[in-house]
Amino acid sequence: MAKQWSEIRTERPAGPLTGAEITVAAQGGQTVGLTYQQLKDWVKFKNNLSATTSPAANDDSTAGYEAGSRWLDNTPTPKVWWICTDATAGAAVWDVLSLSVDELGSAALVNTGTGASDVPLNSDLGSAAYSNMAELPFSNIIAQAGRFTTPAGPFDLYATGLFDSDVSDSLSPYNGATVTEVGKFIHDNADFGGGGASLTAPTLDLLSAMGRAGSNGRYGVEFYIAEYAAGGGTGGASLFPSGTLYLMSINLSRAIFAASGRCTFTAWVRAVDGPIGFRSLGPIVTEFDGVAQGTNPELVPADGWTFVRVVSQISTGYVAAWPGISGQSSVSKAQIAIPAIFPGNVDAGIYSAPIPNAGTF
Repeated sequence: MAKQWSEIRTERPAGPLTGAEITVAAQGGQTVGLTYQQLKDWVKFKNNLSATTSPAANDDSTAGYEAGSRWLDNTPTPKVWWICTDATAGAAVWDVLSLSVDELGSAALVNTGTGASDVPLNSDLGSAAYSNMAELPFSNIIAQAGRFTTPAGPFDLYATGLFDSDVSDSLSPYNGATVTEVGKFIHDNADFGGGGASLTAPTLDLLSAMGRAGSNGRYGVEFYIAEYAAGGGTGGASLFPSGTLYLMSINLSRAIFAASGRCTFTAWVRAVDGPIGFRSLGPIVTEFDGVAQGTNPELVPADGWTFVRVVSQISTGYVAAWPGISGQSSVSKAQIAIPAIFPGNVDAGIYSAPIPNAGTF
């Protein structure tokens, strides 16, 4: 019976309702007499509370079901409730309403609280409970916030100093590699309508890869782009997809592997003239543009600017070769912008401006 009634009039006698005692006025002036049970069946969803199987795609509108219908599968222990979210004929969709302890995992049997084996409440976590991990205030331990210059202060907008390849030995050239400037992001630059100087081609390409355009391309924290050119040395050789590559930088054995022996390196990197590899040293994950890679992955010039994240675990607390940037001797060049290093396994998201060092305002 189609549900198109516009009015319901009831004549309720004393005592239980029986027989055709409810008159329903239909559209067009017709009336139909319904028993109380018929009316109940008409106004409620069709449910199946005695099923012995889970619902299927054919348990659909042609069988009387509609969005909101319930289905109880009595066979499993405990029983499983389902709800229909789409009753399209031949393609009904039913979602599980019940979750077992096995499906919930270990959290199903854990108390809330601040104990070592408890699940903390939002009030226990503080502001972190309401924050995206990419928005938490991670501090970059690379000198100059990876800006390859010396600003007047750690939070200065302008990079007032000249290009400076010194990044506190975190990316110290190795095997005869040299470091030069290939561009600078300039606040209020001319390329995006500002009154400042124009940007170099590598800088414009980087902004395009970052998705920065319009006012986001015109304004921002200033930084330089460094280009590491591989020297002729052959130390730290490792096999990559393109062949043997050699280390281009080291960190001079800095003690940077903190929480559980983990450390994270991130940067925008572009391979020029040859492949740039990232040697897997105590690897947890290496990602290119957020996509996990295999062992000893590499970038090639055709990849363009790529956001790189390397997370490694070193039980001794240091490894001089990390983050393992490698290239072909005297061929490869690695353009690097706004690098960051975080003690621990940190996912700061794919960022598009320098991440500051710890400091005070």
